[in-house]
Formats: sequence, C-alpha cells, structure tokens
Amino acid sequence: MTRWGNEDTVERPFPASDQKVKISLIDAQSEPLRFAKDINLADHSFVANLNAPYSEGLKYHLANETDVITAFGVTSYLGVEGTERIIQEALINGNTQLFCFSVVKYLNPTDFVELCRKCNLEVQQINELPQRAYKNQTEQERVTRTLKEKGMYTRDDEENLMTLMFLAYKKDLLSTKKAGISSTLIVANKENELLGHSCNKNPLRYSSTQWAHPWHIVLSQQHSENRAIYQKLTELHTQGAIAIGDTITAISSATPTSTDDVVHLAKLFAGEYQVTKQNLPEGQIKQTLTRIEPIINAHIVKQVPASSEALEVGLKQHGHLLVRTGQAIDDAKVLKLLTGKGKAMDYRYGNVARQKIKGTSALQVTPWSKELCILPHSELTYHTKFPKYISFVCKVPAEHGGETAIYDCAKAFDVLSPDFQAKATQHNVIFRKRYVQSSGHDRYPSWQQVMGEGSTANDFMTHFNALGYNCVQLQEEDNKVIETQLTRPLVYQYQGKKCLHSSIVGISPYWYQQVWPGKTPPLTVTWDNNEPFSIAELRHMEEALLLARISYNNWQKHDVLFLDNLRVAHGRLPFTGKRVTGALMAQPAQFVKTDEHWNVELVK
Repeated sequence: MTRWGNEDTVERPFPASDQKVKISLIDAQSEPLRFAKDINLADHSFVANLNAPYSEGLKYHLANETDVITAFGVTSYLGVEGTERIIQEALINGNTQLFCFSVVKYLNPTDFVELCRKCNLEVQQINELPQRAYKNQTEQERVTRTLKEKGMYTRDDEENLMTLMFLAYKKDLLSTKKAGISSTLIVANKENELLGHSCNKNPLRYSSTQWAHPWHIVLSQQHSENRAIYQKLTELHTQGAIAIGDTITAISSATPTSTDDVVHLAKLFAGEYQVTKQNLPEGQIKQTLTRIEPIINAHIVKQVPASSEALEVGLKQHGHLLVRTGQAIDDAKVLKLLTGKGKAMDYRYGNVARQKIKGTSALQVTPWSKELCILPHSELTYHTKFPKYISFVCKVPAEHGGETAIYDCAKAFDVLSPDFQAKATQHNVIFRKRYVQSSGHDRYPSWQQVMGEGSTANDFMTHFNALGYNCVQLQEEDNKVIETQLTRPLVYQYQGKKCLHSSIVGISPYWYQQVWPGKTPPLTVTWDNNEPFSIAELRHMEEALLLARISYNNWQKHDVLFLDNLRVAHGRLPFTGKRVTGALMAQPAQFVKTDEHWNVELVK
C-alpha cells in the first residue's frame, strides 16, 4: 500500500524483480484485474468463478506454478466447500506450500480450521483485524448479538466487522526431521506423571529435559481434569519448557466440574495459546492448545513521563503505562508522578500487613507462594477508599514467570454474556472482612493493624461504622471476630465505560482453598441478597478478565508499571527463583452511587 500511494514507486514492478517472486491474481470480475495490471501488481491474472469448475489453465497454474495462495475477504463467498476446492487443487494435488486466508469472525471460523486439519494441513491464527465498517446499525446489532452468543465478542467488534487471518501449510514444510530432531509424544500414567516418547522409538522418558520438540501432549478426560496434571503443565509453561509450536490435546467434559482443568491453562496464559475445539459424542469436547508467540499489546515507553500531568494523559488514554528504560528509577520520583496534586496512600486497610522494601519507598507485594497464580483484582476496592493510581516497580525479576499480569476491566465487562451483564448491572455485592484482636491469627488480620495497639473491639466498630460499614460480632472457636460488611458495585461506570469489578474474582473461594482448605478466608463476597456466588458465576467473570489480558512479555529489571487502578486490574503469574517487586499507591478515590449506576470520584 505504501508503494501504491507513492508516485515514484507505483509504476515500478511489484514485487521488486530481485525478489524473484511472481504474483497471480484471480477475480470473478475483470475490472479489478485490469487495475492490478496498471499498477504492476500482478504478473498473471485469471477471470474465474471459484465456485464453478476450474479451467484446465487455472488448475495447472495452481498446481505447478504457485507457492503461496492468499484468500482475503473471499471465504464468505466461497464457503467451506469452495475453500476446500482450492486446497485440493493447489496444496494436495499441487505444489503450493502456504495458504493464507481470512474468515469473518462471526461466520464460524472453526469450520475452516477443521477443514484444513481434515486435509492434513497445519493451521494457525496469525491476526485479527477490521475488515470494514458496518454497513448499518442492523448489521452491527446482528453481528454483535451472534458474537456474544458464541462468547467471542470484544470491544473491537463494536465499530467494525472483524476478520480472523489464518496460515495453513503442509506439515512437512517446517519439519524438524530435516535437522535430525524428532518430536515427542507425551502421555500421563496412573500416578499422574508425564511420560515422553520420541518418534524415533526411544524409550519412555520421565524427564522433560530429554524430550525433543515439538511436543504433543495427549490427555484423557481423567487427566485433563486432574489438578496434579494442571499444576505440572503450569510449571512447564512457567519455566518455558512448553515451546512455541508444542501442542496439548485434551478430552474434557462439556461442563467440567474441576476449576483446574487443563484447558484453563490457555485462559490463565491468555494470548499464549491458540485453541481449537471439536465436539465429541457423549457430551465430550476435544480441545487442542498450541503454544504461540504472544502479541505484545501493552503501551511501552522508553522514557519516564515528564510530569504527573503527562502521566495522567497516558493513563487516561491507555489505562496503563510500562516504562522500560533499562535503568533504575528512583521510587520517590515514581511516587511524585503518581501523587500529582493528590496524596500518597498506605496499606492500612489491606488484607496482609505490608512492610517497605529495605532502602526504598515501595511496599512489598502480596507474599503468596510463588507456585500460585494471584487472580485479577483492583487494589483495595473492597474498602471505602482506594487508590486511583498504583505503580509496580521491578527490583529483581523472577528466574522464570512472575509477570504482574494486567487486565482491561471494561473489555472484561464486554466479554460477559448478555444475561450476566444484565444481572451484574441490576445488583450490588457485599464484601465481608473478618478481624480479630491478636496479630498472630493464621488467616484474619488484627484490628490493631488498623486502629493501633491497645484498641478495643468497640473502638474498631465505632471507626468502621463511621466509614459506612456494618459491623457484626461473631464467635469463632476461641476468638472474638468482627466482620465488617460493605456494599460495593459489581459493575461501575468509569471514563464513559462499564467496568467489571475485578476484586470480586480476586477473592474467589476456590482460590482460597489452595491456601486454607476447609477454612473461612479473611475476605469474602456475596450478592446483595446475601446469596453466595456460584462457582460458575465466578469462573465466568474470571475468564472474562483473563481474556482481557494486556501482554508485555514479563518483567525486565528496573521496569516501572503505572496503572489506573479502576480501569486495569492486576494479578500475578506463577514464578521460580527470587522475585522482588514493590508497590506504590496514590490519589484516594471512592465509589459514589447515583440513581442509575455507580461512579468513581476522587476523595477531596
């Protein structure tokens, strides 16, 4: 397109002759082909209806003089049957190596993927981009409704008709056998251990360091829904052992009861796997996860914002800003940028007492076990006041993994099903947090952490009642427990968009079961009628957030990540080795209820 728009280059042969590439065009109309000839785009052209039998000349050209076929914007016209005819003539009966095609997103792209696989081709999704603007509101409503019903809707679908681009190719095109390397088939045994067996008939091996890539991990339903297998695969992913091009084929129930099924791996590491699904008899699903190179979609800059005003402009535009200079940035400077004309905030009302990192102004982040994934949440939004802005500073990156993963709360709301969106906007939630007097309790924080040493239960309840909480005294074993209760939104309006309140997901009971099995965690949440959230509801919200991941390919030393705490949630991926990350918070904000919805306002 750059060459066509430049008067100095438009008349030159395209591609340049030294590339030794010839381009042939096929169209049902002659006029586009004449235009292509005028601008020296094509060496050959054919006027042909690809839904009709091919001419002998076209058959010969596809089979013998074509290496790459691109079919953009035509599969909706050709359908699966017409696309299969191209594959048969060019790739199966001919010498064509690559087939690049697009499918309008709402037209069952899976059908075309399965067609490629049926024809023994490898296929990968390589991009998603707008094909055109909607013709009218009727088309927009029809398409977005279809995408929401399929669980495929994103904010990008609001303005444009989106299309998915795929690359299909013969399996031996990228074969590693030419380099003398064999691939490895991996299965699980009765003890839930993974065993690798290479294609050159090497014996079964337990150690992943002995498995040649590409891997193909094949799991039964029993193993696909087994926590030990899920944890092992998460560990292999975190360590980078599962490489680009490796695949996992898993059989699962259409309604799995486990919250640690293998397919959740692709959701946890959203954007790092391509997933295809196939329905099987008896309510089972076969899903194939292929490790792919993630697309970096974070806003990364190489210079520190010049002022708090410049930072605010960046956060209003993107919701996040990753400063990657490669050099240490003083915490005091970071805090000054965050604070602007507002105030810094501490972690007084948090779940866990946090100390400052030695020699810095930054607070230590949550000290949960490195093997755990911390679910998406927004900092302190279960309290009456919370930071509008938060920053994370990477002092020491982990050996493997450990990314402070970030998620777009507005995009997450858009991904929710229409039914759940309606329920979420019509109801509030109640956060319930439990305190005890002693600072040595295994789960509950001490109210003296908030009120100071020597404070009584009455001091604590008086303080929290004044903040707008309801307080209830409970007796749990030998401990007097005070439960604070606060109504918060499930959905709030922010910068003109509806946002999912991520902190509800962050305290899901199935997560806490990993830490305190069978015990009540310090912070819980219910619907406003006191009914608990179902696991399915929590999973639905979690997966919506995970799909809204913003990727920056992990921490580098001295990185500083600025977040708008209300627009972009954060979590943490598992890691190995030592990891030191600090947090800074500023500009107290609060939820304010109006007749129509909840808003966010700065505390004056």
